[in-house]
Amino acid sequence: LLVAVAALLAELGLGACLAEVASRAGVSAATAYRHFASPDEAIGACYRQLSLGLIEGFDAIPDDLAAGEQLHRLGQVWVTQAASWGPAAVYLRSPRGYLARLDDGDPFIAALNERLTAVLRQAIEAGVLPDQDLRYAALLWVTLFDERVIVDLTHAHRLSPAAAASRLTGALLGALGQAARAGPPETD
Repeated sequence: LLVAVAALLAELGLGACLAEVASRAGVSAATAYRHFASPDEAIGACYRQLSLGLIEGFDAIPDDLAAGEQLHRLGQVWVTQAASWGPAAVYLRSPRGYLARLDDGDPFIAALNERLTAVLRQAIEAGVLPDQDLRYAALLWVTLFDERVIVDLTHAHRLSPAAAASRLTGALLGALGQAARAGPPETD
């Protein structure tokens, strides 16, 4: 059912009903309604599954890799997964910003931020990146690795997920390296 939800989101956006989900999944509408009370509930379950899959992919990366390799591997996992579910994920996005959701304790954003900042901290300690604000660095990372960007690169621009991951990771490293040398921090 969740594969059907993702497929319909990618094709139709938010307009599918549970009967369409059931039909796509090859089950009865009653079966779909046994699992989900509404299309919104099915979409929420799809979001949780995609989010969990991304975090599990990150957690499968060996801890003993060099800092730069950790960062590259995380980018590869992210792009590979987002290239497959990205067209659906663009409809699952919150209108709220990453930092606002982090501050509010959104479970997925908190788990994502924990993984990103751990890899960023390791890269800073290893000298791969200059010392910098990890909160800003993680925000920049999620901005560059936005699902819409990944879909554009892999579907419209026709890059392989490996090539898209390499380009995005290179852009991230460049942006994070430049951020610390751009000048003194802004003040409010």
